[in-house]
Amino acid sequence: MHEYRKEAAKALADLLNRPESKESVIALPSSGLMGAYLNALKNNNGIKVAITDKPENIVERLRFYDIDSRPIKKELTLEEKKLYLRELKGDMTYFGKSYKRANLQVDVSDLDPLQAAHKIIEAVTAYNSEQSLVK
Repeated sequence: MHEYRKEAAKALADLLNRPESKESVIALPSSGLMGAYLNALKNNNGIKVAITDKPENIVERLRFYDIDSRPIKKELTLEEKKLYLRELKGDMTYFGKSYKRANLQVDVSDLDPLQAAHKIIEAVTAYNSEQSLVK
């Protein structure tokens, strides 16, 4: 994964250097504020937003895909949900420390996708207003 992230970070840096990226949203994995990804982001003035949610909500939204990226219908058993929840909590503890590097952290717990999007937009708008007052 380390080598993959290094290569993906090169693509991210290239994307961020394009003029059209000034008005874009780029979603990164949980490791997006670590290692090679972080190095690519350091040279960019964009707003970094870490989006958080309760692990139980994330487990309920899990989707599975085959090797050709086609959705697979899969109902998780109670035991599988417990395993995913345990893994997710561990990942959240590990990667969550890096979220402090974000300009903003937005918790979308118990929100539907539209509500979550509006909450993120509101947070970014408020952040931009604060930054323009500082300048």
